[in-house]
Amino acid sequence: MTAGWEGAAARAFETQMVRWQNESNAMIAEVDTFIGQVSHAREQYVQAAEALKQGWI
Repeated sequence: MTAGWEGAAARAFETQMVRWQNESNAMIAEVDTFIGQVSHAREQYVQAAEALKQGWI
């Protein structure tokens, strides 16, 4: 009986580990997307600042 519970517990733990890994990967993807958006916004700010300096705006 104990071996059955240990097997079930191990499978449940492995399933939870997969969930955590998936959540971790999703969070990493979200952070990567956010970094990309911030980088793009920064580049737009730099271009706008340069345009102001040059008197284009």
